[in-house]
Amino acid sequence: MDQEKIEEELGKIVQSLDKGVHLETTLQEEGGWVAILSKGSHSDRTNLSQDLLDGFLNRGEGEKELRKALGKVIGKLNRMVQKRR
Repeated sequence: MDQEKIEEELGKIVQSLDKGVHLETTLQEEGGWVAILSKGSHSDRTNLSQDLLDGFLNRGEGEKELRKALGKVIGKLNRMVQKRR
């Protein structure tokens, strides 16, 4: 799988969920990928399985699971930003 394509597609999902959160990068690790998201001075990461990304990019399956995984990180980042104010 191409890292640029993964970042492009994940970036679209992240922007649709929260315009204030940015996809910093994706890293390939053993057994899957890691997506690093940031908002303000905070950042967090989520692990995404190879099968989930492969199904989404090649067959259009698993978008709900992908949105849920990214949404959890976005929610955590939003709570971290609120605590600093």
